[in-house]
Amino acid sequence: MCSFVVKVALILLACLTKQSWGWSYGKDKVRGVNIGSWLVLEKWMTPKPFEGLPDSVNDEYKLCQHLGKAGALQTLRAHWDTWVTEADFASFKSAGLNHVRLPIGYWALDIKNGEPWVAGSWDYVVKAAGWAKKYGLQLMVDLHGAPGSQNGNDHSGKSGPIGFYYSDENLQRATNVIGKIAKWANAPEWRDTVSIVQLLNEPVLWGNDYNYRLTRLKQYIRMAYDEVRKYNDIIVVAVHDAFIDPSNWYYLRDDSHYYWIMLDMHLYQVFGDQWGKMTCQQHYSHPCTYHEKLRESNAKLWTVVGEWSLALPNELQCNDQKYFAQQQIGSYEVATGYFFWAHNNQQGWKHWSFNHSYKEGWIRPSSTNTAQCGVNWAGRKWATECDFKGNDLSSAKVRGEDCGGKCAATQSCTHFTWTDWTQDGQGPGTCWMKKGNISPNDAIISSQPNIVCGYL
Repeated sequence: MCSFVVKVALILLACLTKQSWGWSYGKDKVRGVNIGSWLVLEKWMTPKPFEGLPDSVNDEYKLCQHLGKAGALQTLRAHWDTWVTEADFASFKSAGLNHVRLPIGYWALDIKNGEPWVAGSWDYVVKAAGWAKKYGLQLMVDLHGAPGSQNGNDHSGKSGPIGFYYSDENLQRATNVIGKIAKWANAPEWRDTVSIVQLLNEPVLWGNDYNYRLTRLKQYIRMAYDEVRKYNDIIVVAVHDAFIDPSNWYYLRDDSHYYWIMLDMHLYQVFGDQWGKMTCQQHYSHPCTYHEKLRESNAKLWTVVGEWSLALPNELQCNDQKYFAQQQIGSYEVATGYFFWAHNNQQGWKHWSFNHSYKEGWIRPSSTNTAQCGVNWAGRKWATECDFKGNDLSSAKVRGEDCGGKCAATQSCTHFTWTDWTQDGQGPGTCWMKKGNISPNDAIISSQPNIVCGYL
């Protein structure tokens, strides 16, 4: 009896591991695009639905509130019918893409009395699935907006306070929506097409409630994952990294309760003052700094960069978008792949539009996109944005330009790394002297700001 059970288990395992879905995750690269501001409005991307409304109406919740059910439905249907069409899916396929990420709000499947949302967007999820199936594309359905808002941003549907984590009802409503998506996706018509469900987009944890929010997020992930598996045994379950170190999520691989988990990272080079302080060349080489993290993460969980773009701070006049795209694609394919944000931009902002970027020749998913990585020594024995790992000898508090000399004057020092960090927080920086036989090829690209490495 025991051997029979074992045999059955092995047969089932063989059936499951043999391509049970429409894509070989972990083997074939994901090359995808996001359908942004379609079923969850983002005013900066699609201002047309907001025309004639007060400036304070800056998200879908307030638009529905301001226009009322009938007016909002009329406005939204006009948008839904035109912003994305079957022709877009045909063009994605011909451009060399193989995946589409579709952000939706919880209100597509759950509207409570008193909420201003209007129903109808789910019909377009079904349309998108049909188009994806017709053109041989895989579809990820992404819960972009959760009850109470998981991040307080307009792309959660309602900007303002973050309330998702503080109500059991919010977690349960989101879980129920995820379950409905998984059950629908398990139908024979969609089982090979709708291959990923994302539990939540960009949950924000930082602030005084960090530990509480993280605990609640992990609680929700368990609830939502279990709800998925009640209805769907093969769909891949995607989890956003919540902008914290990916190692926080490795338990989803190590705990045998979970299987077929995908980790989603979003890597932009435009949000935050630090990006404006970099040169164009530094921006172009920056994706190389993600290689180590992406490789490590992908060894644990299928890892995708679920959002990225060609946008850079406005003050930088960088004009090699094709090279920038190649650097990013080549870096993200170190892991499982990517989804560009987004498919289009109503304001004609090409750096945020796959359609425009493809037309300009900047992005070519089917081409060989190899990131040109390596420390740029430029004929010197020191370089910026690099590090030598390990082999520490000693450290000293010195200026960056004095670190090489300090190493030369220190017995056994053969190479060094300098950063602007100091233990007491008082400059000018720390020179980390190192020992051992090394070559310039041992240096790695570093994403840490204000870092220099060198050798004697």
